[in-house]
Amino acid sequence: MILPMQFPFDHIKEIDCLIFLEPSVIIQIETEQRLISTRKELIRIFEDKIKAVINRVWGEAL
Repeated sequence: MILPMQFPFDHIKEIDCLIFLEPSVIIQIETEQRLISTRKELIRIFEDKIKAVINRVWGEAL
């Protein structure tokens, strides 16, 4: 007969805390993903501005 693994009962409180905190962790991750997305868009905008200036400078030099 195979017995299921026995878990020490002192870890139950830790598991309950993890389950309780999970939604807050998900909210934090979603918030960070929105911030990253916003910064990626800002980087794209500045890259476009830099490319426009480089094209203008090199266009005048030719």
